[in-house]
Amino acid sequence: MKPRARPKRIGFPVALKIRSRDILHKTEVGGVALDLQNRHAVQAAAEALTASVRAAQPSARIEGFLVQEMVDGVETIVGARSDPFYGPLLLIGSAACWSSSSTTQLTSASGQLRGRGHDD
Repeated sequence: MKPRARPKRIGFPVALKIRSRDILHKTEVGGVALDLQNRHAVQAAAEALTASVRAAQPSARIEGFLVQEMVDGVETIVGARSDPFYGPLLLIGSAACWSSSSTTQLTSASGQLRGRGHDD
């Protein structure tokens, strides 16, 4: 399986991510490669990602790859929901790959702040 997008059009470096509806967190199954500097690195990463995902989650259906431009900045996760007890909540966390394992702050619209970690 080869990445369809032409990383050369995007410009290097690029990030390569596995595409699968069966995988919720790509980083947990080795489905992400970063800072790929040329097309040979992209092809090698595609092979490594496929092998890693097949080993970690054999039943996952791999649909292909996503090639993205590497950009500077801070990766965040943002979400909102309405909780029957707390009311409107806003989720703000660092990097999606950390959002499942690190402490996340939930802030209600009324200004209350509650830290939530692994045991909550």
